[in-house]
Amino acid sequence: MKEIPKKNYIVLCMIVVITLLLAIYFRNYYLNHQKQKDGLQINNISEIDEKSLSNYIVENDEFILYVTNREESNLNSFEKKLGNYLTKKEYNKNIIYLDLTSVSNSFYKDFRNQYFDKKLQKKKFLKQTNLFYFEDDKVVDMLYSDKTEKDIDDFKKFIDDHNNVEN
Repeated sequence: MKEIPKKNYIVLCMIVVITLLLAIYFRNYYLNHQKQKDGLQINNISEIDEKSLSNYIVENDEFILYVTNREESNLNSFEKKLGNYLTKKEYNKNIIYLDLTSVSNSFYKDFRNQYFDKKLQKKKFLKQTNLFYFEDDKVVDMLYSDKTEKDIDDFKKFIDDHNNVEN
């Protein structure tokens, strides 16, 4: 029987290690891409669904509802900036998140009719990234009432204005 040179074993080990490293790299790349494509980019923010929102509103006197349309452009980079700001100011616990792409068609009208304060009843609730300030089961302030390009400075100012929110 012919002896196999040690060099061949070393080459085989290198190929196996390189293959494993490439597999791990592509797996991590895929998972990061999916996270950026699908989910909220802000850490330590509670996410809520349409069905649980009414209970949350009843149970909490004051909070800020952050809504997004995941189909908007530049949302990931915007959320990274907003997330850094919220973490720096320690406002994460005062805000909950709702993804508008997962709500029913009747949600917008029902939400406005049920939760908008009287002074906001004529304002529109559009499928866009926005902030709503709740006080005593009603939306008493909202950031955007018209179709507007989201601006990080607008969000910061709104959140600072309502920074007394305690959950």
